[in-house]
Amino acid sequence: MTVQAYNPKAPNNPAPTSNPQTSTELLHISEPNQAHAKPSDGSCGCGGTHNHSHDHNHHHHTHAHSHSHEPEFFDDGIRVMPTSDDLKRLSSDAELIQRAISEENANHSNLIASSRQSVPTITVNGVLISEQAIGEEVQYHPADSQDEALFLSAQALVIRELLRQAVMADDELKDEWQVDDENAISKLIAKNVHPNTPTDSICEQYYTANQGEFTAPPVMKVRHILFACPPEEGEERIELKKRAYELIDTINNSPNPSGEFITQAMQHSACPSKTDGGELGILQKGATVPEFEKVVFALPKGLAPSPIESRYGVHIVDVMERMDGKALSFDEALPMIRNRLSQQAFHHALIDYLYTLKQNADIVGIDIIPTEPKICYNTPMAYSDDFRQQVLRQLNCGKTYRQLAEEYNISTRTILNWKANPDRKVRTSYTSKIDLEKLRQDVLDYPDAYQRERATRFNCTDRAIAKALKRLKLTRKKSD
Repeated sequence: MTVQAYNPKAPNNPAPTSNPQTSTELLHISEPNQAHAKPSDGSCGCGGTHNHSHDHNHHHHTHAHSHSHEPEFFDDGIRVMPTSDDLKRLSSDAELIQRAISEENANHSNLIASSRQSVPTITVNGVLISEQAIGEEVQYHPADSQDEALFLSAQALVIRELLRQAVMADDELKDEWQVDDENAISKLIAKNVHPNTPTDSICEQYYTANQGEFTAPPVMKVRHILFACPPEEGEERIELKKRAYELIDTINNSPNPSGEFITQAMQHSACPSKTDGGELGILQKGATVPEFEKVVFALPKGLAPSPIESRYGVHIVDVMERMDGKALSFDEALPMIRNRLSQQAFHHALIDYLYTLKQNADIVGIDIIPTEPKICYNTPMAYSDDFRQQVLRQLNCGKTYRQLAEEYNISTRTILNWKANPDRKVRTSYTSKIDLEKLRQDVLDYPDAYQRERATRFNCTDRAIAKALKRLKLTRKKSD
């Protein structure tokens, strides 16, 4: 394979994270969004599931050449196609450290193509990726700089050309390309990508390790009376709040408060839900505007003693039912876990397939896949003590090492002091940035705390390592 350097993804630019969904380019997205109840039709925007609520589905399109077909591989409708960044990830501590050293010593001027320069000639097995095609592709790849956008566009077209050539080499699929190119690619992938199906045992291990993620969200059944008023009308809002307090007293003093609420809603509410007695139906978080949601989800069951203000006006709110979130059992979480792990498995298998195509291709003009694809998304980059020591020993150059060593030593002393004197207050530059009580608890468990994802957020040593790795544009393990 022939590769000429054109890679504006220098160390000053972000590197891919270890979350496979966030580090991929979603060629097709067709997933349901919650109704955010931020209406353009004059309704109150309080969400809910009554007949007058308005769902706003937002369709995000990052890359597509044919809009007529959107294949679905999973229940949630996400069709995942990785960019070449996914094939750059390192599979071992040794590779990670070597990459860090290389980046520290890199000549950045050779990595970033100037925006004043033309895009180099790029070919895939002799097929030209034209400047015009790259220019047309740019609209699907927003980036911080023109160079970055051009690079993302070029690499997307190179990957697409690799797939096109694979389709044309398949006697069963080559005629499909002219009819529906995206469908042809989907069939090619289905034919050549064979991910492992996660077993119940693997799913149970994942559930045990990430149990905190699997909870049913809190939901509430709510009704309200809206006195509509723009946010800028301060004096009018004061008067409406007085009126709302009076109406709350009227409802509370009624021999039939529930019936009184319905009557008042039908007479006075400016929300279309008035015809249903003000009922908004079942609300989940994210279904209404933030300022309304924040207050409502903190309310107990019953009529709120005070009115609630939102951008739409003043609300009298009655919580008819509330069901707090609860932990899901393994059986309840199993479909979600299996779907998540299936997506990861498919993603890994797809990357391996693309790497195979790349290895058998002659690509000129762009360096998109420089390393082996054997990816371990759970490589504990900032966990093991051995790895920390290797980083400190081998990153023995430049400002990064000095700052890393200083932060590491400070945080190590802090941990030792806290271990020796758990009740003693130790002042460091970190004390204003971290949860001290959580840190105290975690350091007592040292080093077991390093094995838990949530603990690393508060552990000084891991924060120092993570900060240094971030400067080096490297990533550490994250839960899916």
